[in-house]
Amino acid sequence: MLLDVAALITVLPRITTPTLTAHDVGQLDLVDLTAIGTEVLGFFMSKADKANLPASPTA
Repeated sequence: MLLDVAALITVLPRITTPTLTAHDVGQLDLVDLTAIGTEVLGFFMSKADKANLPASPTA
């Protein structure tokens, strides 16, 4: 899975509440940016794409 940071910097200010600015997004910790980006990516994935994802390991 690849996350496009530039795309996240563009889209997150448009969809977050409270609104994150592009500067805010750029200052996010990599772990937090990855978590948010994964949620956004999941929203746009089709059911077929989600079904093809490997199962996540359980702790």
